[in-house]
Amino acid sequence: MQPSIVTFIETILDAEAARQHHPSTQWHATDCNALPDVLNPGIETGSCTCGVPAQVLAEIQSRRALLDEHGDVNDGECGTCVDGHWGYPTHGGSSPQRYPCRSLRLLALPYASHEAYLDEWQPPTRR
Repeated sequence: MQPSIVTFIETILDAEAARQHHPSTQWHATDCNALPDVLNPGIETGSCTCGVPAQVLAEIQSRRALLDEHGDVNDGECGTCVDGHWGYPTHGGSSPQRYPCRSLRLLALPYASHEAYLDEWQPPTRR
């Protein structure tokens, strides 16, 4: 069974969050005091001075909120992406976009090279 686009994105976000909670895999700026010493992995490093791990975690929370905002309303349509609300064009008036909406497709797009990404999730091009 193929994963849903939401499950796919949640899995990616879970992995990114886990990486930021582990000192040896956190992302830091190159001049940060908390950069791990790869030659001496057991040595304690300094406190984070760059703020990158916290920023990445905040971005993950933001993307999770967008996932919640654009959930399927159980009828195959996105209840948020309504013409006039987000300004996305719809077909035949002001009905919601088909699910997964363009917003979810755009959230998944940075991971298009991931082996579990499905080509059908590509967002439609806008004119």
